[in-house]
Amino acid sequence: MELERLIKAIEKLREELHLMFQEKANFQDDKLIEKSRKLDKMLNELCEYINNMEKE
Repeated sequence: MELERLIKAIEKLREELHLMFQEKANFQDDKLIEKSRKLDKMLNELCEYINNMEKE
């Protein structure tokens, strides 16, 4: 299903962004840590929204 592929793409994006943040700052910068957390939260909310769409 298309929604499953979208969720997998979002999860892959999350992994890639996490690696990018680690490589760039090694999570020593508090602003980057906070941005990473916010981004992860938004991606989780997006996945949750998509999962709810599947149930409808």
